[in-house]
Amino acid sequence: SRALIGNSSAGLIEAPSLNLAAVNIGPRQKGREQAKNVINVDYNRKQIIKAISKTLSWRLKNIKNLYGDGNTAKKVLKFLKLLLTKQRYENK
Repeated sequence: SRALIGNSSAGLIEAPSLNLAAVNIGPRQKGREQAKNVINVDYNRKQIIKAISKTLSWRLKNIKNLYGDGNTAKKVLKFLKLLLTKQRYENK
């Protein structure tokens, strides 16, 4: 797939991690931070078609995801291991 089209937050949150373009239709996501992979359009057929055509010409690489780098689980696990190790030594 080359683009995510609709009004889902997935276009703003997950699509950048997958280097996918996103055409966000309508105001539902208005006010949310978004990466450079997103084109916002109204409920207008011509705008939607133009945005889709534009995204198909994009070659996206390394889109910065404003909602994280995809390594949250690793960071949490590392923190928990450190915390548990620290507690073990403090309880002795």
